[in-house]
Amino acid sequence: MEAGISAVLGVVMRKSLCRLEELRELLVGLASLIVSVFQFSGAAFRPSRAIHDGGGYPAASRIGAFV
Repeated sequence: MEAGISAVLGVVMRKSLCRLEELRELLVGLASLIVSVFQFSGAAFRPSRAIHDGGGYPAASRIGAFV
């Protein structure tokens, strides 16, 4: 009787561990997607180099240098 219960519990635990691994893979994929979206949105809304007046700084931050 104990052997049968032990075998059933072993099968249940194995299936549970497989499901947890699948869940982990799903969460890793979702986290990767979210990070990619944030990186892309930051790149999409970052000012382009065309509005800079050289030196890598926006023109407004260099106004004090000419006063």
